[in-house]
Amino acid sequence: HLFIAKLNMEVAEHATNLGAPKSGLKYSHIAFDALSKIRTPWDRQYALTLGLHQIRADAELALGNFEVGYALADEVCKHAKCAEDTLPVLIAKTAALGREDKKFESVQTSVKAAQSIGVYPKRGFIWSIVKELLWIKMYFRRHSDEYFLSLPIITDRKQLLSMRLLDQIVGYGSKADQHVEFLVAVVTTVKATIKHGICKHASMAFSFLSAMMLVQNDLNSAKRYSNLAMAIMDRTNGHGSGITTFYISATVRRLCN
Repeated sequence: HLFIAKLNMEVAEHATNLGAPKSGLKYSHIAFDALSKIRTPWDRQYALTLGLHQIRADAELALGNFEVGYALADEVCKHAKCAEDTLPVLIAKTAALGREDKKFESVQTSVKAAQSIGVYPKRGFIWSIVKELLWIKMYFRRHSDEYFLSLPIITDRKQLLSMRLLDQIVGYGSKADQHVEFLVAVVTTVKATIKHGICKHASMAFSFLSAMMLVQNDLNSAKRYSNLAMAIMDRTNGHGSGITTFYISATVRRLCN
C-alpha cells in the first residue's frame, strides 16, 4: 500500500505541475485509496500524507471542486506539524477563494497565514506602513537600480512561498477594498525583496509602490519603481502577476511624463 501511494502521488504531482489537474486528480484518488489502508497515516507517514493532501487539494481546486479542496486544506491545517507545512495548501485555497469572487475571505486567510510564519505584522498596521515606507525610501536613496537588480534570485522554497502569499494579499487586497492590508503587503513585499532577493512575486508590489509615489506627487520615485517592476519581470523570466504589473507601470509612466 505504501509503494502504491508513493508512486501514484509522484505521478499525480507531475501531472498537476504540467497543468493536467484531471490526470493529477485521477492518480491522487488511487494514492488516497492506498493510503486509507495504512493505520493513522498522519502519524506513521506524515510527509507522504501531507504531500498527497496538498497535491489533491491543488487538483480539486483547479477543477473548481471548491468544497472538497477546502476540506482537504482544513485537514492539512488540522494535522500540520508547523505553520510552514500549511503554506502550499493555503496558497491554493486563497487563490481559489479569489476565483470564487470571495476576495475578502481570500485576503483574510492569506494575512493569517502570513502572520503565522512571521512575515506580516499582527498589529500596528498604519505604523508598519509608515515605518517600512521610510525604510524603503532611505534604501533607494543610498543604492542604485543596478545594485538592487544585482540582488540574488530567491531559490529558498519557504521564502518563495512567503513571497507568493504576500503577492496574493497585494493582488486580492487591491480588488477587495482592503486598503490597509493591501498597503502593508506592498511595503512588506518590497522590503522582503531587498532583504532576501528578487523573485517574480515581487513585481506587482513594486508597480503598486510606484502608484503610491504618484499619489504623493513624487514623480521621480514613481517612474523609478515602475521601471524596477518591469525589470524584475524581465530578470526572473516569469510573469507573476504580469498583466497587472504591466498595466500599472505603463499607466504610472504615462502620467509622470
